Amino acid sequence: MANEDYINQAVVNAFKILELFNENNIQYTSQEITDLLDISSSSGWRLVQTLEHIGYLRKDEDDKYFLGFKGLNFAKIILNSLDVRRVALPHLRELAEDLKLNVSLGILGKSEAIYIVRIPSPEIPDTNFHVGRRVPLHCTGLGKVLLAYQKEEVKNSIIENIEIKKLTQNTIATKDELKSNLEEVRKNGYAFDEEEFMENTSCLAMPIWNNSGEIEASISVSNRKLFRKQKMNLEENLERLSQTANKISHSLGYSLYNPV
Repeated sequence: MANEDYINQAVVNAFKILELFNENNIQYTSQEITDLLDISSSSGWRLVQTLEHIGYLRKDEDDKYFLGFKGLNFAKIILNSLDVRRVALPHLRELAEDLKLNVSLGILGKSEAIYIVRIPSPEIPDTNFHVGRRVPLHCTGLGKVLLAYQKEEVKNSIIENIEIKKLTQNTIATKDELKSNLEEVRKNGYAFDEEEFMENTSCLAMPIWNNSGEIEASISVSNRKLFRKQKMNLEENLERLSQTANKISHSLGYSLYNPV
């Protein structure tokens, strides 16, 4: 942990500005930024001007600021540095081709699941998910798997601090219900999301293990029901998903922890 005596508050505020932007908040005026950070207008303006000058913010004709393209450099570097992504990608492509379903790989963020691979099926319309998207832990297959296999103290801390927001009529509504559901995930070895996060969307997810026997990521297949009668075939897809998850886990060294 860095000594607080050496923390540069201007640098901290610059990063806080960048962190204001997300999928739901893509633009701000300079005044909105300073108001949200509770800093002086002059300090905020200088920081915004600096970030724009070096390419981390860009401004439109209405004087509203968006994230700049410079940050994409870091996104590519981070993604390429993830061993699990590099190892998993060919297996995920094969799975997507075999099942004709959307295939995803996610990791645990602070209190969300983060997509690091998304392979859409050409047969299923899907514009809602992409690499870098963050989704809730309590109502997604990826999220529930990532949460279920955390160490008990970590899992409880996350549950204590997350917001249980009901997004569809099938969404888990309470933390007690979530804890019960996570026990089922551990018992079954997979999580199933039947329209809990998004209507007409089903998702089946399983864990990816590392060489320490700990969860490294979560893999999922999902579909979009074009007609109400369409459903995810659990039995049909579970074995194929399990095979892929095992291949990726053993490629990450899980066989050293759990020899076969």
